[in-house]
Amino acid sequence: MVSLPRLAASFEIRQPRLLLVEGNDDIHFFRRIIERRGDEGVQIIEFGGKDQLGDFLTDILVPRIRATNIVRIIGVVRDADDYYDHAFQSVADSLRRAGLPIPAEPMVSANGVLDGAVILSSVYIMPDNASPGDLETLCLEAVQDSPAMACVESYMECLKAQGQSIQHERKARLHAFLASNTDDHTLQPGQAIDAGIIPWDSPAFDDVHKFLDMLDAAD
Repeated sequence: MVSLPRLAASFEIRQPRLLLVEGNDDIHFFRRIIERRGDEGVQIIEFGGKDQLGDFLTDILVPRIRATNIVRIIGVVRDADDYYDHAFQSVADSLRRAGLPIPAEPMVSANGVLDGAVILSSVYIMPDNASPGDLETLCLEAVQDSPAMACVESYMECLKAQGQSIQHERKARLHAFLASNTDDHTLQPGQAIDAGIIPWDSPAFDDVHKFLDMLDAAD
């Protein structure tokens, strides 16, 4: 987890559309998607993990928004992890604490006013705004029809049969898949999109594109 002082030193607001994400893997993933869409005016900012969102918004981001007065929409992306409902409520509570508009549900924009300027907010809970999971879950959905996935599942079952404890199983599945398709076993999801291993236009990402369309529509 990146400390708040490091996060504070890592960016200045440059664009009217802000996309807030949990960590480095999310930054690279959304950056690749946004580049392929040809979107402009979107700045991706890391907030350092789900437990830091409230402090990040209140202590770092909102004061900078007030100072620049150029931000028109904030999109927040976080993992559902084990509990989708809890994840959305946690984001809503963080927005409320920071004095920002609170969407009634994911994929819906909420309007508000900050220092006399209209500002919108929206939320995306990965993987699909309804289910438990995370970025890895979303990427696995995008490659589920790949022949390599049958081998990945066999590998995971073999490990379990041998009594091997698998921590972060979704991440392990995704990295096993990526390792089966490239000589570089260190690829992250964003890099895998660059390499064409994860198709950026997969139907699994339809809601991601709809969410980014919402950011584009805010002028």
